[in-house]
Amino acid sequence: MKRFYYILLILGLSVLSCHKPTDTPVEQEVVFTATTNTTGLKSSTCDNPRANFALIEIDGVTRQIDVFYLNDKIYTNSFKLTPGNHTVDMFVLVNDGGSPDNPDGDQIVQAAPLSGNTYANFVSHPLSYNFEVDAFVKAEISIEVLCYEPADYENFGFAWFSVDQIIVREFCFFGDFCVDDYSNYEGSLYEYQRNGLQHDMPAIFKIDVIRNGDTLISYDNADWYGEGRPLCVKYPDYSSYTDEFQFVLSVLVKEGDSFVYTHVYTFTTTDDENLPNIGDDGILDFVLGECMPDADLVLPPYEDPTPPSESTCETAFAYGGTESAICFLEEGFGNWGWTNGRYNFGEFNLDLIAAAGGCDQSKGTNVGQVTLKYSYNTVQVTYNVTEGFELSAVQLYIGYDKFPEKGDDPTVAPGQYTVIDDTLEAGTSSYTFNLSGYTNKIYIIAHADVCGNYPNL
Repeated sequence: MKRFYYILLILGLSVLSCHKPTDTPVEQEVVFTATTNTTGLKSSTCDNPRANFALIEIDGVTRQIDVFYLNDKIYTNSFKLTPGNHTVDMFVLVNDGGSPDNPDGDQIVQAAPLSGNTYANFVSHPLSYNFEVDAFVKAEISIEVLCYEPADYENFGFAWFSVDQIIVREFCFFGDFCVDDYSNYEGSLYEYQRNGLQHDMPAIFKIDVIRNGDTLISYDNADWYGEGRPLCVKYPDYSSYTDEFQFVLSVLVKEGDSFVYTHVYTFTTTDDENLPNIGDDGILDFVLGECMPDADLVLPPYEDPTPPSESTCETAFAYGGTESAICFLEEGFGNWGWTNGRYNFGEFNLDLIAAAGGCDQSKGTNVGQVTLKYSYNTVQVTYNVTEGFELSAVQLYIGYDKFPEKGDDPTVAPGQYTVIDDTLEAGTSSYTFNLSGYTNKIYIIAHADVCGNYPNL
């Protein structure tokens, strides 16, 4: 299914000087010109009939100006504008149908696309377009336009158009995506398809169109979840030299914990060359996997390059900041961790840092927070870990000295702390200790075994 549209490009801004008279003229002559043999554009002809006049909206005023053809160029008759800056908001070439006095026979044949619409990507200067008129200088203004196709009017942005030549081509794609475990795609766009998640699903994909190494435009089928119709991509085939086009196919797949468009294949064509592998129906059907062996293009099953993450459990200690945290190593102990204090009555938030050997926080992972609420005779300490982590054991020391004691000697061994719970259920993300009997400034050591997927390990 390959359709051709032809684009006429109005080019060339040339200026013809005159001797400056004594007085500045109120208005100056202006001409618009077009050519079908433009550097950088493929020379071709539009199937539509020749134009008899142009409809041009300048500064909010629409003019009807006759046009003529000379040496492969299209010219408007000259008309006058005041010197200064002007804006073209509409430029349309019209064939009068052989009845110049009867507008019912008028046919739009070419048009300039409006900025922000699909075909604006196919021209250098979509409308609106600014130009300058100088006093005592006859201005010849260039403007680019596409061959008008009524079925595509929405791609221009308005219903009137105008002049110059390129070829707009079209290819259509449809795909299937085979997955072994479709439950992995819960939460993705595939879940919104009419039949939900299956082993064989319509592929959600995008196509990036690249011309001679430069990306022109991207298309995707996410709006209709890839089902019910193909994705058709239109692109401009420019210039008097050979163009190489690449169509980069990327399918929505799961990588790690994210759903991303991943490149799976690149099609390459030159100028009007057809796509390889395309079927008799004019649509290139592809399959990612082995569930559609008769597709036009069969690609190997997709395998997530992200290795499965493994949950590990690490030692974590509360860290109260540089003013209150004291590293165990600084006090002569052989293990890392922090005692924090001394805290008076109030509420305090401490970071819960895991796997920070040597008390080096840059090596560790912040896995949550420990909150201390201290009022007269009452101490409440709450552990909260962030999503993706869980508590498997907690040990808390509260005391008037920096460290607990074993016998007569200070220790940092969690087994000697004030309260301990090392039988937590799987999935525990929050835990609270409530203690009483404290009335003076206290130290706190909050230890936990925290399990999860550590990005730095």
